[in-house]
Amino acid sequence: MRPIYPDLAWYTAISERKRLTGRCPFSAIGRCPRYFESVALLSDAGITTRLAPEVEAAMLAKWKVHDAWPPRRPRPPHRRVVRTGSPLRSPTSAPK
Repeated sequence: MRPIYPDLAWYTAISERKRLTGRCPFSAIGRCPRYFESVALLSDAGITTRLAPEVEAAMLAKWKVHDAWPPRRPRPPHRRVVRTGSPLRSPTSAPK
C-alpha cells in the first residue's frame, strides 16, 4: 500500500470525487463563530495578520449573543496545595 500524503492536491481530489466544495462555505468570520475564534487566536498569537480592533470587537459582540457561540463552563476555583516540608525529607527527619 502506498503512503498517503494529505496535502492540498489530495484534499481537492477527494472533494471533486465527492462533488463537494474545496472549502467550507461558512469559512468567514462573519458566518461561523468557530472560524472567527480560530482567526482571532491565530491573530493574537502573531501567526496571521492581526484583526482590526473594531472588526474583532464587532464580531465578538455578534457571536457572544448567538446560539452558535460555544458554551463556556465557569472554571472551578483554584485549589492551592500547601506543602509543609521538603519533598525529600519528612518534617520529622529535618536536621536539628
